[in-house]
Amino acid sequence: MSYDMAEEEDDNFELVDYTAASPWEKFVASVENQLCKLGVNDGKSGNFAIDELSAKCSSLLVKHRQYRSAVLGQVSALCTKVAPLSYRGASYALTLSIHPLMATGRSSSDKLALFDSHFASIHVPELEIDNSQSELEPAWHPLHRWTGSSVLIYVQYQGDDSDWTDGEAGGGVNLGGDYSISLETAKLLMSSMNIAAQNVQCQLPIFVPVGDAWRCLFTGRLLGRAERALAGGESGVVAFVRKIETVCLPHAPTPYLQLNGLLELYTNSFRILAYAPQIDDIRGGDNGSRSSAEIGHEWDFVSSVVNLAALHTYRLKNTYSRDWNSSSSDFYCRSGDLNVGPANDPLRLLTLSALFQQAPCGTYIDPQSLGRDRLYLKTATAWHLSAHMFPADRERTMLTE
Repeated sequence: MSYDMAEEEDDNFELVDYTAASPWEKFVASVENQLCKLGVNDGKSGNFAIDELSAKCSSLLVKHRQYRSAVLGQVSALCTKVAPLSYRGASYALTLSIHPLMATGRSSSDKLALFDSHFASIHVPELEIDNSQSELEPAWHPLHRWTGSSVLIYVQYQGDDSDWTDGEAGGGVNLGGDYSISLETAKLLMSSMNIAAQNVQCQLPIFVPVGDAWRCLFTGRLLGRAERALAGGESGVVAFVRKIETVCLPHAPTPYLQLNGLLELYTNSFRILAYAPQIDDIRGGDNGSRSSAEIGHEWDFVSSVVNLAALHTYRLKNTYSRDWNSSSSDFYCRSGDLNVGPANDPLRLLTLSALFQQAPCGTYIDPQSLGRDRLYLKTATAWHLSAHMFPADRERTMLTE
C-alpha cells in the first residue's frame, strides 16, 4: 500500500516552461493588463457615472462654434479612456468609449433622449453650421451609431513607436490619416483582443480598423454569455460570439434603397430562415415552387425575430440672397444711400427629424406590397424640429456696400 502511494506521488510533477514569451504573447498580456486598468474586466463597463456624464455633455452641447476645440476636448476627456499599446514597432491606442446620451435608456420621456437612444448623435449639432470645414470632427465614434452600443472598445493606429510622447496615447476620435491596416494585421489584432477579452472576462464589443483609413472600416467581436432553454424545460448558460463587419459602398444599389431590399439582404446574410421551424403541411410542390402558406409562414417568422427602427431627416437649406430682407422691416433699414442691417439671413438650415421607434419589421413593411413601406411622416413616434443659425462672429453689416 505504501509503495503504491509513493509511486502515485512520483507521477505528480509540475512542468515549468522556461522558454521566453514570444512578442505576440507579450502583446496579448499587455492587452489584458490595459483592459484591467480600464476597468472592463469581470463583466464591468468602465465604472462610468452615466447620469452625471449625460448632464455634463448636455450642458457642453450648447456652446457656440468658436468653442469647437474646447467642446470636443471636454467631451473626449469625459467619455473616453485611452491606454497605449505597441506591437512590432507599431503604436496603437486602446480606447474605451461611452456615449452617455445613448445610454440614458429608451424609456425616457425626453424626446431628444429617445432620439439618441436609437440613433446616437455623432457630431455636436450646434457646431454643424460651420461650412468652412468639409468634414466635421466627430465628438463620438460613429461605431456607437452603427452598432447601437453605448459602451465599446476600439483600437486606433497611432503610427510608429517613435511617435509616442511620454508613453501616452492621444485621445479624441481620429478617423483620418493616410495609413492602411492590412487584413492579416487586422486578423492578428482581433485574435489578440479576443484572447485577452476572454481571459479577463471582458464582455464589451471590441473593434479594430481594417483597410485604408479614409474608408473607416472596422471588424469587431463581442464575447458574452446568455441563458438558453434546453430540452426538458431546463435552462443553461451558453457562450456566444457576435461578429460585426462594416462595408463601404460608394453607391448604394437600387434594391438597398428600400426597406424590403435591406431586409432581404439581412435575412440572407445571416440565414435567418434556417432557424425557422419547418411545417410539412405547407411545403410547395416538387418543382421547387413555394406555396403561399409557406411564404406566409416564413414572413411571420422573420417579422417576429427581426426588429427595425428608422430615422428620416428632411433638410431645407436657406440659400444666400442679397435682397433677403428687402421686404422685412425688422431686419432692413436704409439711412440715406446706405443699407443698414445684417447682410445674411440668420437662418441657414431648417431640419425636421422623424423617428420610427424600434418595433417588429412587420410594423413598417407590408408583405403584400413590398415596394412600399409604412414609414409615413404623420405616423412617426417622435418629431424634432431644429434651426441652425448663421454664426454671430461671421456676421457683417452692409454699411460698406
